[in-house]
Amino acid sequence: MSKISLLAIFLGSTAVGVADPVLTSWYTEKSAALARVIQTTSTSTGTTINTTPVTTWPTAGVPNNNSGGAVQSVAVYADVQRIRYDGSWVYLNSSGLASYTMGPFLTNSSGLFGFWPLSQNYTVKIPR
Repeated sequence: MSKISLLAIFLGSTAVGVADPVLTSWYTEKSAALARVIQTTSTSTGTTINTTPVTTWPTAGVPNNNSGGAVQSVAVYADVQRIRYDGSWVYLNSSGLASYTMGPFLTNSSGLFGFWPLSQNYTVKIPR
């Protein structure tokens, strides 16, 4: 076997073992976790923090100050959920919600902030 043939075999075998960073560098460690928020409950004495995370929000009894009344009524997975690719593009699917516990959402005066995070069901296309 010639030196050129051996070099071609060596280079071909090492290329298979090298990971493509555009495919493998995404944070997926907690992608099986459901997105969670900590809500606040408003009482006559002010806003108190409820430290129990929930997977749908806001729950009954928690004021929803969203102007459109938007709620996250279905539990969704957090972080990057799916990575697909072809020769030219990488496609990422995500809810847009974090795997860490989000909230509570308070204003500077400790009132309930008027907007809740909601799943966006993103598909992002990135050049490869």
